[in-house]
Amino acid sequence: MRTDDLSKQEPMLIIYCKAWCNYLKKLIAFLEEKHYSFMFIDISFDAEKGKQLVSELGDFFLLPVIEIDGALYGKPPISELEKILSDIENQRLSYTSI
Repeated sequence: MRTDDLSKQEPMLIIYCKAWCNYLKKLIAFLEEKHYSFMFIDISFDAEKGKQLVSELGDFFLLPVIEIDGALYGKPPISELEKILSDIENQRLSYTSI
């Protein structure tokens, strides 16, 4: 892969949650407003993934869990998520200018 392609890539974003979660609706609205692509996995249907997340984060009540480029975040506030995504984009941009 050419390094100038990195700046055009979005972070890999996966949301683990249950479809009925009210915070999930806010999160999806934010991501769609900012034009981020994401994958949603309803852990109601993936008990093993739910157990793995609890094991890694230590608290089942941190839903939704957002995985960004392999890092897990338990129910981050929208403002924190916005900063995380911005930092990743800035890092990628600075990487491509080296």
